[in-house]
Amino acid sequence: MAEQYIDVHGHLFNKDILSKWLRILIALDDLVDYLSEADRSGLISARDVRLNFFKRLKHFLDIGAEKDSIAIYEELRQTYGDQFISIPLMLDVAYISTPEEYNKIMEPYLEKVRLTYRLDALIDNLKSRLVEKDMNDDPHTVKLLESMKEFKDTYNSFQDHVKGFEKEMAIPVFDPEKSFQTQMQQLTDLKKKYAEMVFPFLSVDPRRPNILETVKQQVGFDKTFLGIKLYPPIGFSPTDPVLMGANGLYAYCQDKGIPITAHCSNGGFATYADKVIVSGHIYDRNTGQLKEVNQETIEFQCHFFPQIKEAIEERANTLNNPRIWELVVKKYPRLYLNLAHLGGNSDDWRKVILSMMKNENNLYSDLACHSDPALLQKIQSEIYNNDPSFLAKGRIMYGSDYYILMLFADDLGGYLKSFKAIFAGDFQSISFSNPQKFLFTR
Repeated sequence: MAEQYIDVHGHLFNKDILSKWLRILIALDDLVDYLSEADRSGLISARDVRLNFFKRLKHFLDIGAEKDSIAIYEELRQTYGDQFISIPLMLDVAYISTPEEYNKIMEPYLEKVRLTYRLDALIDNLKSRLVEKDMNDDPHTVKLLESMKEFKDTYNSFQDHVKGFEKEMAIPVFDPEKSFQTQMQQLTDLKKKYAEMVFPFLSVDPRRPNILETVKQQVGFDKTFLGIKLYPPIGFSPTDPVLMGANGLYAYCQDKGIPITAHCSNGGFATYADKVIVSGHIYDRNTGQLKEVNQETIEFQCHFFPQIKEAIEERANTLNNPRIWELVVKKYPRLYLNLAHLGGNSDDWRKVILSMMKNENNLYSDLACHSDPALLQKIQSEIYNNDPSFLAKGRIMYGSDYYILMLFADDLGGYLKSFKAIFAGDFQSISFSNPQKFLFTR
């Protein structure tokens, strides 16, 4: 009998949904930094890392160029087999920043000719240094050179592909409906084709007009969308009144048994804006305390460019610290909530979430995008070996975060194999039994 998995945390984004974000990705100065670092840090030590980076980014771009979500879903089936259950999570990116903020970010990067020239020049410079060091006969160097050429060809091909979006991207890029409606339609089509194997989650941003009415129409056990996806770092608080109010999202979902998956990592996406207007609670890093605000302008110290990593962490910590979620689970103890990613790379966040899980029977967490075997082994030991009676053992779930995963892992098959090796006999629990309880058992 074929193994059956539930991938409780995945995405089926594609060029129609994330074209502008893919374009940002290939334009980021991080690309220049990678190539420059290979030169500065020594080619011997850096070449394998660079090789993997090029391969991963190429794969990511290839997946992003798929024509629709069904094509990406069917690629997943090649790894998991026909018996896997997919939980594709939407992401409403309409309010991640204003058009002015987006244009400000993109202006220096959207000159394709100049950018391509910079990339070509950097690669050619690196190649010349390899020759100067008389390393061109080294097998690893040959692979690196081949990979750089392959990546450059892929990059230029992708730029040509993006030209098809020029008219779309020339108009106001933050049409509040386009990406949202496209995702809804593609996931609706996918659900019709694979009704028993696909259970999408609708993205809820409290800033979207009439979003609660959309939830009531579209989300439920007998509807297209089974659950809700929340992503506070893109600009809102988990306790926003639209979510936390007497007639808000949490009250409705608790009453109907609708599951919610919320991003709860200090990495990932975040608002590009330097300031946002927030209602609800935020975490004040200076005081280490929660603060309730009402339509208050919150200013961030880290600008998204060039402090990308620091900016994401600051926004995540301010808007999505798990201590804010403690307020939610205390008020709605019967709410089926998955604080996804188990805090990511933050030991502090992970400890807070695990502590909450000891007391809240319906609080879950997934391990989506945990591509570092050392961290995964640490989590497995802390949860399964340190305290055998720990109730959270029944509420930790497997997730891939595919295809965002492809920026951090070589392939989905290797990622799955690592989970199986580390969790061994417990893998069936985290990949099927636990997700089944979170999703379907009421």
